[in-house]
Amino acid sequence: MQELVIGVDLGATKILTGIMDADGNILDQTWTKTGRELGSQYVLGQLTDSIKKITKDNCRPDDVILGIVVASPGPITWPEGIVYDSPNLRWPMVPVKKELETRLKVPFIAVEHDTNIAALGEYYFGYKQQYQDLIYITVSTGIGGGYIINGQVYRGARGGAGELGHMVVKPGGERCGCGRQGCLEAIASGTAISREANLLIQQGK
Repeated sequence: MQELVIGVDLGATKILTGIMDADGNILDQTWTKTGRELGSQYVLGQLTDSIKKITKDNCRPDDVILGIVVASPGPITWPEGIVYDSPNLRWPMVPVKKELETRLKVPFIAVEHDTNIAALGEYYFGYKQQYQDLIYITVSTGIGGGYIINGQVYRGARGGAGELGHMVVKPGGERCGCGRQGCLEAIASGTAISREANLLIQQGK
């Protein structure tokens, strides 16, 4: 018998699903497209299918799934696991934790901001012995931050502390996915950099 944990990285473009033993050793991982343009119910179906598949492919009848952790773009309410006003997923308000609990019927599901999960990973596997405070910044489809203060995740009043990509740094600049103009994410995210690079290539620069 093995005790196992499933981790899911829900991104704007892809869903990466992994299964680990209780010591954190990765046994298998798979990925699929998110399909955010097809709506939240489709994405929840993709999440459910990816979790069921990796479980079927790796679990013996006597194995035990201790829980599932989903890392998602935010903002997210904790511990309710509701993703709300998410520019990258284009979701107004989706109760991801409740939906997955209904679909999968497992003992424990946690839904947390992806940058908080990343910050916790860096803290526990890299810096815990040296520091109690840590800032993690990610630049991908979006830009976000995760904060560890006194060894604990800092989420802010409404779970949006990590949404630093939506600070307006260039008023009247590029339109952001959140609807505003000039957000840091609209100018400096991986998507924005790729768009600018393609434009320069087309111009022969």
